[in-house]
Amino acid sequence: MLEEAYDAGVCIEVIEHLTPRMLGKLVDGLAKVSLPDSLWLFNTACRTM
Repeated sequence: MLEEAYDAGVCIEVIEHLTPRMLGKLVDGLAKVSLPDSLWLFNTACRTM
């Protein structure tokens, strides 16, 4: 569990591996440790077939 407060972060190629429930928990957790006006960047692989 993170005990600090953060103003920014990056999640690189993480969210495509999460279930919707896990993604919700991630977002809730980030909200708890985020300072006001925080910026979180997410990316995911772009796969087209």
